[in-house]
Amino acid sequence: MVVQNDGKKVELTKVKDCIFQLTSEEAKKAPRVVLGTIIVNSLSTSVLFDRGSDYSFVSHEFRQKFSNPLVPLEETYVIKVSSGGHVSIGHGYRDCCVDIDGGKFDAHLLSIGARGSAVILGMHWIENNRSKISCNSKLVSLKGPNGRK
Repeated sequence: MVVQNDGKKVELTKVKDCIFQLTSEEAKKAPRVVLGTIIVNSLSTSVLFDRGSDYSFVSHEFRQKFSNPLVPLEETYVIKVSSGGHVSIGHGYRDCCVDIDGGKFDAHLLSIGARGSAVILGMHWIENNRSKISCNSKLVSLKGPNGRK
C-alpha cells in the first residue's frame, strides 16, 4: 500500500507501470532503450525512449521549466521504480510538444522524481506515433505529421 500526498491509500495491486531510472552511461548499455537529445516544450533536453515503460514521464526538475500547467490525473498511477520501491503519481502534463527534426508530436507526461533523463517516452507514446526503435543501433524512426520520415 502507498499513501498519497492527499492521505488516500492506494493498493499496490494497482501498479500501472515500472520505470527504470538510468544515467546516461547506463542507458547507452541498456538493451531496451535509446537515449537522445530532442526538444520538449521548446526546451532542449535528454530523452529516454523506453520500450520497457508503458507511460511517459517528466522529472520534477525539468518540469519546473514548463509553462503549461500541472494538472491532476483522473486516476492515481502507482509506478514501480528501479530501487524496488513504489511511487504514487497523481499529476501530469497534457499536450506537451515533442519536436523531433521539425516534426511536432503530442505527449502526455506524468510527473516523477526521476534521475537520469529529464523525459522518458514510453510505449504509449511510441505506439501512438508509429515509431520504430532499433535498440541494437540505438535509433528511433517515425513519420512526422507531414509524412516525412
